[in-house]
Amino acid sequence: MMALVKTGLILIIVLTMGAGIASASLQDAVNMSTDGCLIIMSGGTWNENAVVDKDVTITGQGPGETIIHGDTNGDGWGDGSVITTRATDVALGDMTITGGRATNGGGIYNDGGTLTLRNVEVTANSALGNGGGIYNNAGTVTMDGSSSIQHNNAFYAGGGIYNNAGTVTMDGGVISSNTAEGSIYTLNYGDGGGIFNNNGTVTMNGGTLSNNTAYSGDGGGIYNYGSGAVVDMTGSSSISGNKAVFYSGGGIYNQGGTVNIAGGTISYNTAGYYGDGAGIANQNGMVDIDGSTIIHNIAGWGDGGGIYNYGSGAAVDIDSSTISENSACNGGGIYTENGRVDISGGSSISDNIAYRGGGMYNKNGMVGMSDSSSIFRNTATLNGGGGYYNYGSTSALNLYDSSSVVDNTARDYAGGGIYNEGGTVNMFNSSFIFDNTAGTGGGGIHNYGSGATVNMADDSSISHNTAASTYGGGISNFGTVNIYGGSISSNTASASNVAWGGGIANFGTVNMERGTISDNRAYHGGGIFNFGTVNMSDGSSISRNTALAFGGGVYNLGTLNIGGSSYISSNHPDDIFP
Repeated sequence: MMALVKTGLILIIVLTMGAGIASASLQDAVNMSTDGCLIIMSGGTWNENAVVDKDVTITGQGPGETIIHGDTNGDGWGDGSVITTRATDVALGDMTITGGRATNGGGIYNDGGTLTLRNVEVTANSALGNGGGIYNNAGTVTMDGSSSIQHNNAFYAGGGIYNNAGTVTMDGGVISSNTAEGSIYTLNYGDGGGIFNNNGTVTMNGGTLSNNTAYSGDGGGIYNYGSGAVVDMTGSSSISGNKAVFYSGGGIYNQGGTVNIAGGTISYNTAGYYGDGAGIANQNGMVDIDGSTIIHNIAGWGDGGGIYNYGSGAAVDIDSSTISENSACNGGGIYTENGRVDISGGSSISDNIAYRGGGMYNKNGMVGMSDSSSIFRNTATLNGGGGYYNYGSTSALNLYDSSSVVDNTARDYAGGGIYNEGGTVNMFNSSFIFDNTAGTGGGGIHNYGSGATVNMADDSSISHNTAASTYGGGISNFGTVNIYGGSISSNTASASNVAWGGGIANFGTVNMERGTISDNRAYHGGGIFNFGTVNMSDGSSISRNTALAFGGGVYNLGTLNIGGSSYISSNHPDDIFP
């Protein structure tokens, strides 16, 4: 039985459960109420598909105590959205919303209203279309720290929430274990396991988005779609353990929108077999990462374990942040193609692993590093570029302001620090490449291919790098190296009689103006092993280098031009051979 008691602005509903299914008494209470009323629901299971068209507060006795279930006829299937709000201001509190099944918004359909969730559990609802837990149509949804949206399912998009040009705010709380299902066989892709944000705004002020799944689409945690789409993460917010089973963006997929991450963590997310960007996949959108951490994300067969940045309109700005311990096929930490990445504020790309480009892979994009930012302790396991792989004629890496590439390893191939294939590497303002190791050539840099260029200036340095076999402890050069005031020192080509060029193994062109090559070591050509052209001018020097056999300064089988007060001296056992 149900008793309705209306006193002033308070409408109290008391339900005594009998056998069978309770009548849809919440709807009666809403119909009797006026704007500003409080509806208090007793414990028990209420079977409802209620439409709320008044400005009311509805509160129960707690999640698991007051349960509003969407099955109204007892057949075991939900019969519509559990609650529908229409252009109203509605607050729900202390209840569970479950068992709803609708085209859109299995648990809640918020149609242009303002919805506040306080200690509400939205669970085990489903949508044949979008928004398994909640469909927010141009409205506002706010959930507090004790609310949760979990175990909901949408066949198309937004397993937890579908936000259609509205605003969703998490002031804490949990969105977890939701699924956007879809089907790869019928090309009905299920995007946004946790949230699908269609040209709306999603704000996470704390809270956790975890273990959600985009089964056959993109964006395990969030799919952010459209030029008007914005995702803001602040404070202790976390996006963790989400999966895009077949495709991209395990944590976030950003298509043409804006993602701002200030202080949050994106971790342990996975991109699928055909996918890229386990942490973040950014396609022609804007991503700003400030004081945040992207860690332990895996793009197994794809690219960009931490971040995948694709398209001429794609841009990622990283400030005072860490991209660490991620893995992928190419670009363990970051993969960028045709886009822009700026790394500043002492940010670090560290301890990532990939077949190629352990820390970062750049294909025809623009990458800038400044403010003592670093790429360090990354590993390429197969095809080179322990720290960084630069590919394509329009790819560029610009190192400024004491930025560095340090302690990276190309385990079985070339370019311990950097593998530059046809692109440009610029070193300015005391930037340095230090203590990297290549399994073959180019401990510091392997510069390869038509148009491949390395420019060093402003006291930049390449030092203490090792080519474990073959050639080029500091640089193995098949393109052009220009040294304008920089130094190459204390590098080693360490194998025995095939170790050529402790400082540089040159098969292309090296131009030195005010440059210094010193204290390097190899079997042949302690300073330079030259099979191409070396031009020295404006007081450049090659000194104090050591060859175990011949050519302490230069082992010359090509063209060597020395001018402008430049010199080769104090090398062991000789300065130039033959």
